[in-house]
Amino acid sequence: ENEQRRRETLRKLAAQEAQLQLLLSELERSRSQAEAAEKTVEDLQSLLSKGQSVARALQFDEATTRERMVDSQLIDAGWDVGPNGTSTEEVTQELPLPAEGKTEYADYVLFGDDGKPLAVVEVKRTIKSPESGRKQAELYANSLQTKHGQRPVIFYTNGFEIYIWNDSINDTPRKIYGFYSKDSLQYLVFQRNNRKNLNEL
Repeated sequence: ENEQRRRETLRKLAAQEAQLQLLLSELERSRSQAEAAEKTVEDLQSLLSKGQSVARALQFDEATTRERMVDSQLIDAGWDVGPNGTSTEEVTQELPLPAEGKTEYADYVLFGDDGKPLAVVEVKRTIKSPESGRKQAELYANSLQTKHGQRPVIFYTNGFEIYIWNDSINDTPRKIYGFYSKDSLQYLVFQRNNRKNLNEL
């Protein structure tokens, strides 16, 4: 009887020890997860801090964004961009246009060989979303269409992100990775002007 009681006691102790080990393992796993989560938060905070520092360092105003970033991007696409904000036959900068009853200035208007506007480019400072320039660019496109009889393609950018909006054929704005060349824009306008209604074919 004593032997049986001793065995029962040992069995209970073994079961309790096993349960204790299980609890300790669970506690260790929870602690490791908490430390990993804390480390992840630290990493994210560090990345955010670095990103904000870079953003502050690159908080160009619109003029600087144009001079340091957009000018070179247009030149890369083959456009003849004048230095220090001057205009050329292909690229007019700071073009005064009527918009909602007052005179505003389009950052860039890109002209084709026929002297008609192929595109208007609205630039926002680097820290702003390029979307903030969409409405303004649309107003400039309206004004240019009234004046020249041809609606330009719309670009808006903050120097880092560039969007194209061919709104005259109900295209939705989309992100691109560089401005179109003159030839590409002239072909785009040609396609737009010569589109046929499928129902008429």
